[in-house]
Amino acid sequence: MEIQAAKFESLMRRLQERSPHRPVPAVEIAALCGADGSRETRRRRVRSLVQMARLAGLRICAESRGYWLARSDAEWKAYCEAVKNKAIYKFVALAKQQKAANETRNGQGKLFDMTPIFAG
Repeated sequence: MEIQAAKFESLMRRLQERSPHRPVPAVEIAALCGADGSRETRRRRVRSLVQMARLAGLRICAESRGYWLARSDAEWKAYCEAVKNKAIYKFVALAKQQKAANETRNGQGKLFDMTPIFAG
């Protein structure tokens, strides 16, 4: 399923012209690109294509319902900011989880017994 960024951009533009206010689902993109395999395999291949296209300079936004080309600089900037904030949130959560796991492993977590909280 080799596809060039320019062809992918053309495909995305055609799909958006059909439904300008709706993200294009990954399975729809996969079908038009000739991706085969399970649903998750097709979605994974589309994510790979999207990443390749972004690295080629395409401003592709995404959400749970699908993908679309950014319609303006402001939309692209807002999308990038949202992705950055989500990454920061995940990084902070991971750091807290690692700290808690290390404290538990080192015996520090036993100073504060959390069992009543989780016992329900």
